[in-house]
Amino acid sequence: MKYLLTIVLFSVVTLTSTAQDKQPLACKGKTKSGVACKSTIVAKKTGYCNAHDPNRVKCTGKTTAGNPCMMIVQKNSTTCRIHNK
Repeated sequence: MKYLLTIVLFSVVTLTSTAQDKQPLACKGKTKSGVACKSTIVAKKTGYCNAHDPNRVKCTGKTTAGNPCMMIVQKNSTTCRIHNK
C-alpha cells in the first residue's frame, strides 16, 4: 500500500512540475501606461520581448515627422531596413 501511494504521489508531482515548465514566459517589461507586457515571445537571456529589450540596438534614422525611428537595425549597421537605402 505504501509503495502504491509513493508511486501516485511521485506521478502527481512529476506531472505538475512538467506542466509548469511548459508555460510560456511573459516579458518583464511594462507598457507606457505601466501595465505588464503580455508578450510571450521572450528572449531567454534577457527575459524581455523585442520591444522592451534594453540591449536592443535602435535605428539612428528619423521618421518623416522628425521623431526617432524605433525599428530594429540590420546586422552590422546602425540603421533599419527602411533607412538603409
